Amino acid sequence: MSIPEALIGDTVRLTMVDSGVTHVSPSYTILDQSETAVSTGTMTDSGDGHLYADVTLPNTPSYYVAEMRTTIAGNPYKRRRKVRAVRETV
Repeated sequence: MSIPEALIGDTVRLTMVDSGVTHVSPSYTILDQSETAVSTGTMTDSGDGHLYADVTLPNTPSYYVAEMRTTIAGNPYKRRRKVRAVRETV
C-alpha cells in the first residue's frame, strides 16, 4: 500500500463513502506522528452517504494520519488514512 504525498500547506480531500445510509456527526482529525491532534473539523455530506472534507496539511514535513469518524444507525465508524507532507524541491 503506497502512502500518498502532498506538499506542505496544500489542501487534500478526505473522502468516506457508505452509500445509502444516514451519517450522524461526521468529523475528521489530523494526527501527527505522536497521535496528537493538529487539526479537526466537520465532514460534508454530499448526498447518499458520500462524505468529504477539504483539509490543509500542516507546514511541517512529516507523516500524518487523517482519522474520519461518523455514526450510522447508532454505531460508531472510524477510518484512517496516512498522508506524507513534503517540501517542494527544485
